[in-house]
Amino acid sequence: MEFNYERINSRKTASHSNGFFDLDIIGYANLFLILAVIISAITYIVWANAIAIQSYRLTSLHEELSKVNESHSSLASQASYDPSRLKDFAALQGMIEARNVGYIFDSRAVALEERNGI
Repeated sequence: MEFNYERINSRKTASHSNGFFDLDIIGYANLFLILAVIISAITYIVWANAIAIQSYRLTSLHEELSKVNESHSSLASQASYDPSRLKDFAALQGMIEARNVGYIFDSRAVALEERNGI
């Protein structure tokens, strides 16, 4: 039983020497794995950046909310109803007290309207 080495070697070199994309099953598997790693890395980078951006937005919105709450509490404490403060403010602004004011609608509510036939 004789084994012909020339024939196997010539066929092997001929199949790999035709071009760069002339691959066998292992070559295709390696190419697939390389592409899968590259696509996975790009996907990971995009998702990691998206999560970081959302985290930054959340942090900045929380900071803005705390500033607004501080401003609201400051304004609420300044605007508390105190008749003496209101009189002082009115005097500083040159306002005068209106006495004996007559109202347009003394006897009924302003927003009510009478409709005939409805």
